[in-house]
Amino acid sequence: MSPPPLSKRKPDGTVYTRPAEVESALQRILGLPRDDVRAALSVRDRSDPKYLPSECILHLIRRTRMDNRHTCFQELYQALMARVDRALPRFEYEIGDDTGVDLSRARIRDEVRDRLAEMIIADRNAAATRLDFFEARFAAGVAKLRKTAQERIWRDDGRRRPLEPLEETGELSIEVERAAGSMDLPSSEKWDDPFYRSRLQAAIDALPPEQSRIIEMLQKGIPIESQDPDAPSICKIEGCVEKTVRNRRDAAIRALRQALDLGDTM
Repeated sequence: MSPPPLSKRKPDGTVYTRPAEVESALQRILGLPRDDVRAALSVRDRSDPKYLPSECILHLIRRTRMDNRHTCFQELYQALMARVDRALPRFEYEIGDDTGVDLSRARIRDEVRDRLAEMIIADRNAAATRLDFFEARFAAGVAKLRKTAQERIWRDDGRRRPLEPLEETGELSIEVERAAGSMDLPSSEKWDDPFYRSRLQAAIDALPPEQSRIIEMLQKGIPIESQDPDAPSICKIEGCVEKTVRNRRDAAIRALRQALDLGDTM
């Protein structure tokens, strides 16, 4: 089975084409049963004949537009995003027994993931050509998204240095998931659903700045307060007492639950 050709055009007017190895892999994979495709998604060795180039996974994702089985899309989407994560710089680092977080790198990763998710959502709603470039040169597409996100975030942050090791506070699993209406870990099926994440991020962006900043810091694992005078905390960053931060957090969570049609019960 041969995949349909791409239709997006380059600046010189020629149409983007998939590399020969991608075309060959697609012809092989499109005729396989779903279980064989699922098994191929777990192959990470590029020299393995069963290895699927990322361009192929994206093509399969785009084809699920005609498939009502959401589990198929979810499996493909998670596999593709795992590839994206591995292509981006790590934002966590170890210092002894502690773990530190480079917030700028974490925001770059989130922005790259979110921009790609937005394009996938738009493509599923109405076939378009924006993803054709990624289907032809996926690594180059991710690199472009990374460069754009990196330039904006470094400009906004003043090229912030990596943060020191953070305390284990549980803020992410408790606060953000409460806002999302679930106490599951962020790796749950609901959290990995790009439609759900898109709605949640849009709701966060619509919050008043003093509330959205707190939610974003909680997402990055920054504690509300810290006993270590040298460690970052939301109270220090915002210049507020703990009660003010928690009031803003609670107001943000109520607004997010309402925006996501989850009710306003805390």
